Amino acid sequence: VQNFLSKLGFEVRAAETGEAGLAMAAQHGADLALVDLRLPDMSGLDVISRLAESGEDIVMVMMTAYPEVRT
Repeated sequence: VQNFLSKLGFEVRAAETGEAGLAMAAQHGADLALVDLRLPDMSGLDVISRLAESGEDIVMVMMTAYPEVRT
């Protein structure tokens, strides 16, 4: 996804963990956050919740390879 969006001309930043992504968004801002449900250090739901609490106008998309309908 990162390579595809970069080739389309978007400025893309990627983080391996939720905390790193939150720090990156706080430092650089973001228009769009693509968040995995399962991250090494926290749930993607927690990342989205914290991004929403920031008050920034960020479009957030949850992605996952795990078909858990209840989540």
